[in-house]
Amino acid sequence: MNLRNLILAADDLKTKVVPVKEWNLELIVRELSGGERDEVFRLHGQSADIKAVCRTIELGAVDEEGNRVFEDGDAEKLAGKSDAALTKLYSEIMKLSGCGIDKFEGEATAGKSLEITQSSGKNTDSCISSELEPTLS
Repeated sequence: MNLRNLILAADDLKTKVVPVKEWNLELIVRELSGGERDEVFRLHGQSADIKAVCRTIELGAVDEEGNRVFEDGDAEKLAGKSDAALTKLYSEIMKLSGCGIDKFEGEATAGKSLEITQSSGKNTDSCISSELEPTLS
């Protein structure tokens, strides 16, 4: 196999098991692909709200075989789930994707929308060149 084929065939997306006490289970999350990350950041550019958070989880939650747990369109249903659980999963997926999101101090608060900002307070399209910090508003 040539180098190109080796690279394209490589299973290079990291995964992590995340305990979600609010749902009484553990869920595997995975790093987003470059294309998935771009999609999520386009959503953040439109509005850094729960839609982008839930789409990230929709793309990044996987089962033991690496298949997505959620289907396209489940983000709207996920938006009605525990804010603390969504925040935890979102943060882990973004960390695995190299986006430098630090863990919240304490739990997320119900009814607060999650926003993603650069340290400067501006939305960003790249998680490689800048640190992202989740904030509750």
